[in-house]
Amino acid sequence: MAATAKVLTYTQMKDWLQILLNQLNQADSEPFEFTPASTDLMINTAQNKVAELLDKGLLPELETSDLSKALDASGNYDTASLTAIVYDSPLGIDRIRISSGKFCEITTFDEYTDMVNIDHTFVVTAPYAYLYGGTIHIEPNSGIATSIDVYYRKEPTDISSSANCAFNIKICETIVHYAASIGFEWGKDLERSERERSLAFDEIAQMNKNYYDKIGVTEETNVDLTE
Repeated sequence: MAATAKVLTYTQMKDWLQILLNQLNQADSEPFEFTPASTDLMINTAQNKVAELLDKGLLPELETSDLSKALDASGNYDTASLTAIVYDSPLGIDRIRISSGKFCEITTFDEYTDMVNIDHTFVVTAPYAYLYGGTIHIEPNSGIATSIDVYYRKEPTDISSSANCAFNIKICETIVHYAASIGFEWGKDLERSERERSLAFDEIAQMNKNYYDKIGVTEETNVDLTE
């Protein structure tokens, strides 16, 4: 039987967040109440922020692919037709492959126009892809490439009563701390908000460092841990 990673359940995350936020009521003469919908919003806003700041290598749960997606006659494919929403598009698209063929070199639209202007010859043995306006375009496309495989990161599923956090327990804990920073900010307790945010950022930085050390990366990806 395969081992499964430990996670915090939705209920555990909500309960822990509420315990942290109860400090508002201990500090103020007027009780500050959050609705269940507002704490859900804190948790899912925090999940998106934490996922943004962690190296993608720490989030394999977001990796997915759609295979054999048909291109139109101009070599285009609308990313809105993918099975899931691309997270942090276009950066969330990791690889594009001509189905049963070569992987494309992903370039920008500006780089593509420069290649066109110098009369670059696009060949099937070295295909290119760029994303413009939510559409993937493949070169060459004149009857050569008819479908593509798209490897990308999907948006995290909202944490709810019907869906626990998909990430490991350490990431779940970090999400709770960042969610608490949002709640304290809403409650005008900026000191506690900054404390919880700093704790979340420290945990993110440590997880990234541990990952870079493990894979032998000497220079960390630049991640802005400021607000």
